[in-house]
Amino acid sequence: MIGLSILLGIANGVLPSAASAKELPAMPASVTAISDGLATFGVRLLVELSTRQPGHSVVVSPYGLATALAMTSQGAAGATRSTLTDLLGLGEMASGQLADGHQMLRDTLTTPGATGSVPTIANSLWAGQGMVFAESFLSQQREAFGATFETLHFEQPEAVKRINDWVATATSGKISKIVEELPATTPLVLVNAVHFKGAWQVPFAPADTKEQPFTLSDGSQRMVPLMIRRNASLAYQEMPDYQAVTLPYDGERFGLTVVLPTRNSEMPSAFLERTFNHLSVSPPNLLRPVTLSLPRLSLTFDAELRSALEVLGAGLVFTSSADFSAMTTTKVMLDRVLHAASLIVDEYGTEVAAATAVMVGRSLVLRATVMTVDRPYYLLLHTLDEPRTLLFLAYIADPGPLAPGP
Repeated sequence: MIGLSILLGIANGVLPSAASAKELPAMPASVTAISDGLATFGVRLLVELSTRQPGHSVVVSPYGLATALAMTSQGAAGATRSTLTDLLGLGEMASGQLADGHQMLRDTLTTPGATGSVPTIANSLWAGQGMVFAESFLSQQREAFGATFETLHFEQPEAVKRINDWVATATSGKISKIVEELPATTPLVLVNAVHFKGAWQVPFAPADTKEQPFTLSDGSQRMVPLMIRRNASLAYQEMPDYQAVTLPYDGERFGLTVVLPTRNSEMPSAFLERTFNHLSVSPPNLLRPVTLSLPRLSLTFDAELRSALEVLGAGLVFTSSADFSAMTTTKVMLDRVLHAASLIVDEYGTEVAAATAVMVGRSLVLRATVMTVDRPYYLLLHTLDEPRTLLFLAYIADPGPLAPGP
């Protein structure tokens, strides 16, 4: 299994912060398993989505998706629950362990530090009129996931607006819509929202940003704004197939790892399978001076994930054979899984947000290094301390039109 400590190993070379320098309490095995599992799931999903749309950028929140699906799994039983926990890399983790692990992980991620930003994480359940849910299921959603619960008349247009308004508020307006319509017979919608806005520990100088050519996967080029930091002391790693560098945010609790393939002719699946294996065995390098050129970008992504999740092995939960008896005595199955994300990277930092709706239906030697990100690349936004949790993962095939300046 590709664990998060493997994927984000290069972060070890970041300057030690006060939080990482002191002795941190050991995390329970369930928290580590959840963090590792959601990273593996995120990489598999990114590969699947990137393969479906060659040449298109993809942004997902492995943490947000894993949380929404974990919430759903708490209402499942038998093979249906195993299907969801296997998808998330959790094996047969007991319901109580899963709940406690997610609660501790959420508390760890959102506890304010002395400086720097922390993500905003919100969960909610929206039930159809007349639906009755097991009290044990609802209690666990409130206590472990901090979820709110509200009953709606799904046949009324106001129901869609109510959910979308909640998402917009939870993501500071970065995601304004997650659902477009809801069948009147919808039993339940589970929604997760994640928002992070972090300032770089050392910002880029806006005056240094210049338009330069970016080579797309088809060999064509477009002009994009490349931000430049010269001789910055950063954790850096280089292999024959890639360069990777980690940019810490203010407070040094979170960082953004940029992974730049040496070649841009391969599909993401071929690159990811090999590269993350390299990261698992190659020790991280120490801090070194790096001249980094990184695109300024602003993009959005949204997708209906049912077919992708079926390919990844979750087909059972979308069929009439699904067993959600731990949630309700009404016969239900998953209908759709919707995901929307927004990503902004500029000279001052990063703002990223994602919303997920699970709709239930019925039935080295130090030397000066240059890293110019002028072709398709990957971004991983993650914690720098244990448990290393992958909040957002992106494949940037095309930074898009010239993004406005800050």
